[in-house]
Amino acid sequence: MTLDTQNTSFARSAVRVTTDFTTSGYRIGSSISGVDIPVFDINTFTWLENPRAALPAALLATMFNDSSLIFGTGKNPLSNDDIAVATILNPTDWEPQNITTLPPATTVMGIRYAAMIVGRALTNATVTDDYCTHILNYTSTTSSNSLPSTYLAHTFSTGYTNCYAIASLHISAGTIKSAYPSTTLLTSKLLGCTAVSTSTPVESHPLTDFTISMMPEVMQAIASLGILDTGDAVGYLSNLTVLAYQGAWSASVQYLNTAGGAGVDVYPSTTSTRAYFNRTAVGIWIVMNLLLPLAGVVVMIVQRQCRGKTVTNPLFSGKSLFGTSAS
Repeated sequence: MTLDTQNTSFARSAVRVTTDFTTSGYRIGSSISGVDIPVFDINTFTWLENPRAALPAALLATMFNDSSLIFGTGKNPLSNDDIAVATILNPTDWEPQNITTLPPATTVMGIRYAAMIVGRALTNATVTDDYCTHILNYTSTTSSNSLPSTYLAHTFSTGYTNCYAIASLHISAGTIKSAYPSTTLLTSKLLGCTAVSTSTPVESHPLTDFTISMMPEVMQAIASLGILDTGDAVGYLSNLTVLAYQGAWSASVQYLNTAGGAGVDVYPSTTSTRAYFNRTAVGIWIVMNLLLPLAGVVVMIVQRQCRGKTVTNPLFSGKSLFGTSAS
């Protein structure tokens, strides 16, 4: 199945998280031009049928390695046990660059592949790809009519088998220049371009390759939050890749633009409620509570020793206690 995403609601999204403009005198709703906005266009989206044969051998050989698809120190996103975790498959691992200069400006255009976990089962044995077709209806959280008909299965040492849907994405990644009046300050830290024509060319930027290398782990983090609708697999995977690119690019720019690195506000812990108690008062309260059931036991024993019936009428009670006749 091939989808031309240029004619869909997620064709082009241009959003940038940036520094606080409101402190510089800008009001929310202001139009701003001349600012780099990250874009990740998905020109076509195609599910791979028989993905084990269709996926490039180099990707297939490395996609499940512990060190593959990792930018930081986490684990391979494809080994996750959460349904709907997805990642873009980078052809090579990111290699650290010179920290004193930015890499050359680039755009990334062409075919990239993405994998999404659509099923998981405890098999305790290696299974074939056909097995995933049988378990998909029981473990998938996405609509089956938006998924491919064949999947890629991989069994881990834990005995669990994950089923993956593999998509081929023709992408254009880079930046565009914001233009008046289409770029609006949506919130104090969010710029958004509306009605951006898909004919507007994608420009190169030094952080394009760097950002795409970060995407597998960022996509895993976004998927784990559960903020995207998984009802339509195509829309879900497309929106997830776009959000991951724009978020990682924005965070990288913010880090480089901040002296000494990006900061996080830290506040000292505060006490909302503080209670004090007096040991003597608490001791007396405990003793009084213990005496109540003890008094009840004493009363029960006394009443059981009485030869006559217990007097409950207050008139007769007065006669017996004071030796007078009640009239």
